[in-house]
Amino acid sequence: MQINGRHFDMRAEGINLIVHYVDQPGALGKIGTLLGAAGVNIHAAQLSEDVEGPRATILLRLDQAVPDDVRSAMVAAVGANKIEVVDLS
Repeated sequence: MQINGRHFDMRAEGINLIVHYVDQPGALGKIGTLLGAAGVNIHAAQLSEDVEGPRATILLRLDQAVPDDVRSAMVAAVGANKIEVVDLS
């Protein structure tokens, strides 16, 4: 699967969350904690850092949709500038 010129080695299926955020220590943990607190299970994940600066993109395949308030909390927690949901189920 390719997203914005980045290659991800994941099957294109199910509910996917794509988070573009500021790459910093603990960011991945914060995303997982927010999803877990909302009862959302992560089936698969892959991270790609931006070689041009302190940004990263994570692709998550989830067991269910992510509530809007959780996505808003991710923006605040990790400096996400874009969050996309791609439902391939």
